[in-house]
Amino acid sequence: MDELKIKEMSLHALFDQARKIHLLASKSGIDHESLRNGCEALQQCEEMISKLGLFSLNETKDDISTINLKYL
Repeated sequence: MDELKIKEMSLHALFDQARKIHLLASKSGIDHESLRNGCEALQQCEEMISKLGLFSLNETKDDISTINLKYL
């Protein structure tokens, strides 16, 4: 997964990809490159969440959409 591809992915797709890499790493070991790709995907998710403004400091847990809970 190269940087250009990561930047073109939706938040949902990017998060799912990072989650799959995490599951693989947890169950068996994975190579260093795959692990690095997972970390890059999560960093991009964090940037996208911030830019999209999915969460704000004045929100309570009841204000957060259930669709966005997985990104916490």
